[in-house]
Amino acid sequence: VALNRRIGEPVDVVVNGRKIARGEITVLESDPSRFGIRLTEIIAGTKGA
Repeated sequence: VALNRRIGEPVDVVVNGRKIARGEITVLESDPSRFGIRLTEIIAGTKGA
């Protein structure tokens, strides 16, 4: 996955063309060469599985 954002910047989580959440990019403490997304907001109106 290519990133055009910096660590800590906000990102939108998009699945099948639909924005489902917002979050921020984080670095994994156990392996600084890997990253993750910490969800900060779930977008209202999304349907559960």
